Amino acid sequence: MLKLWANAGRSTASNPYETVYKYIHPVVVAAVDRAGSLSRMLCEEILRYHMADAKKRARISEELNSNYPSHGYPIVLPQAKRIGLNAVPINPTVDRLLLDLNEQYSEMGQRCRTDLDEHNLVLPVFVWVRLGKTGIGRG
Repeated sequence: MLKLWANAGRSTASNPYETVYKYIHPVVVAAVDRAGSLSRMLCEEILRYHMADAKKRARISEELNSNYPSHGYPIVLPQAKRIGLNAVPINPTVDRLLLDLNEQYSEMGQRCRTDLDEHNLVLPVFVWVRLGKTGIGRG
């Protein structure tokens, strides 16, 4: 939030939190800040598997977490290279297999609506009835 405040040309002498807290509860501001910190940390940890340069990891993490609108935003090959990722074109066979796999996962993830009522499910249940003194159904 401090970076956004400074980038907007606001005075660093004034407190941005004082202004923000008039409109957004401090707990919400803290939750958003923690989510952003966690996202950057996870991104750097994942990049650690692929690159040794800590400064490069931090720069890429900041780029991905600050300049892209969502996790679902597609990053195409030229963008990935520009960001600094060691990206190469995918093998067409692997690409087709991954697209097929994604289609299968997407289908499996769809909610299935049926006439089945899970709370009033009638199953074939065998009930042993005890008829008392007659001796019928003794069990």
